[in-house]
Amino acid sequence: ASAGPVRLRVLDVLGREVAVLATGQRQPGAHTARLDASVLAAGLYLVVLDADGTRLSRTITIAR
Repeated sequence: ASAGPVRLRVLDVLGREVAVLATGQRQPGAHTARLDASVLAAGLYLVVLDADGTRLSRTITIAR
């Protein structure tokens, strides 16, 4: 692993970016990011991580 650009963002079901949790250069290793879900409406969201030429995504559900 090597240092490189990272972008962690949250998208709504229409593909609109609603939050950017991390952006910029990061060193290899474990990192954390926090999402303040109180500013989001209840529903389904996609969390997308772009790093090292790879894209990972996970869904999250905000319930009230």
